[in-house]
Amino acid sequence: MSIMLDMFDSRSMTAAVNKTKVFDPFVLDMLFSKPEGHAADKIDLEVISHSDKLAKFVNQHEGPRLLQKDNRVYQTVSLPRTYEEYIFTAQELADYNAFGQIYDQNPGRKAEEANKFVVRHLEYLKSRAMLRREWMACKAISTGEVAVAQTNISFNIDYLFENNVHLTDLGAGNYWDDETGDILTNIRAWKRDILRRCGQSPDIVILGTDASDAFVSNEVVKKALDTNNYKIGTLDLNATQSGAANYLGKIMGIDFYEYNQQFKDDNDTSTELIPVDRAIVTFRKNSNNRVHYGPVYNLVNKKLQTIISEFHLDVEEKNKKAMSWTLEQKSLPAIHDADSFISCKVVGD
Repeated sequence: MSIMLDMFDSRSMTAAVNKTKVFDPFVLDMLFSKPEGHAADKIDLEVISHSDKLAKFVNQHEGPRLLQKDNRVYQTVSLPRTYEEYIFTAQELADYNAFGQIYDQNPGRKAEEANKFVVRHLEYLKSRAMLRREWMACKAISTGEVAVAQTNISFNIDYLFENNVHLTDLGAGNYWDDETGDILTNIRAWKRDILRRCGQSPDIVILGTDASDAFVSNEVVKKALDTNNYKIGTLDLNATQSGAANYLGKIMGIDFYEYNQQFKDDNDTSTELIPVDRAIVTFRKNSNNRVHYGPVYNLVNKKLQTIISEFHLDVEEKNKKAMSWTLEQKSLPAIHDADSFISCKVVGD
């Protein structure tokens, strides 16, 4: 028998929304480790710069040499918050309670249909919050910052990407859609730069749609992939696709993906989460880069309650004629290791 979700109980619905699966948050899943919870909604965000200095030799009678730590820049940030409400009218709730009563008297079937009703609306609420979180992750890796300017709130979180270091531009004549563009040279340079900076070689490149088109049609790439003597890579346009990204193939040990996720802005215009002209170069699951989430504060029986949950859903009755679900979450996909990223403009305007 199916388990009946209690859409009138905050605890039951919070547990359900945290388990509900929505769209595939590709960038979050690939590049950020598991979420880290905090008991406060402000965190000290640190961005490190790696040291490539050698260990010092010492004499037998000498004590240890004091190490100079990696350079770290700290900033205190408030975890960005979303808080949205979904209202059910009394008539909708009556329909919910009547699921299956006319056409099916099987208790298990009734519970299953009611669960579908609940899950469908949970998915709607959660998908909006998750898309915003994915949006922040895409902004972080492509621009090095999360900048928000709304009528009610504005803030900027800077991950210290430097021009010509983390944010680069191949320039006219070197773009992938130019006849003289040389993708293999670019890949070697990216691997070398990131390896030198943080001691680990990149293993993934995420391409905007125009960059992806230039990649799969570039003659240099086609020739390289066809050179069996060197076996530089493979291009697989028929590979199984997953969620918001299409797997394109592997070159020099790096997996290439085309990113397709969009969102609608305030003018209802569809916009790419990853800029169409960008190649984002990095390595997967860097433990220094992770999602932080913060607490939700509620008053329960006149006492302050701190709830540490990735997503929290409150249920409230409104004037005996409606019920509201409010989904609240505070989160930030944070880059603590800027040196592990290169965001490069690879096609011309």
